[in-house]
Amino acid sequence: VGIYRIEFLAENNSGLFSNIITSDFIVTNPANQPPVINSTNLPDSVVRPFAGDSTLLTISINVSDPDGLCDLKEVTFVTKRPNGVLLPPIPMFNNQNGQFIFSNYVAFSSDPGSYGYFKYTFTARDNSNILSSPVTDSIKFVQPN
Repeated sequence: VGIYRIEFLAENNSGLFSNIITSDFIVTNPANQPPVINSTNLPDSVVRPFAGDSTLLTISINVSDPDGLCDLKEVTFVTKRPNGVLLPPIPMFNNQNGQFIFSNYVAFSSDPGSYGYFKYTFTARDNSNILSSPVTDSIKFVQPN
């Protein structure tokens, strides 16, 4: 499944070569099945650090595809803040063997909208652009003591 390129080169009896002819073609799987998000690994809560400090947050999920891990194209998530604002999709890094991760530093915030439950909705896409069923999990961000 995917886009493949073929290059043709001909040689005549005198040993002279033709120009290279290139052709792209798409291979599809008519029995393609969507990827599956098997599990998420997020902390239940994160304490935002005091001003001038930060803490590393890592999110990971495990994804499989009935057509093989090589059929996974991308995994992304969207974040819904406690105030209802939806952030654009963020790609996750393929850590191989079906594990996808995202890491970012969490910093201090004086914005009240930075505290409460952040909802993360994950989707996986395969090489045929078929999406998995979305999976949602959440993290509660709390103020430091």
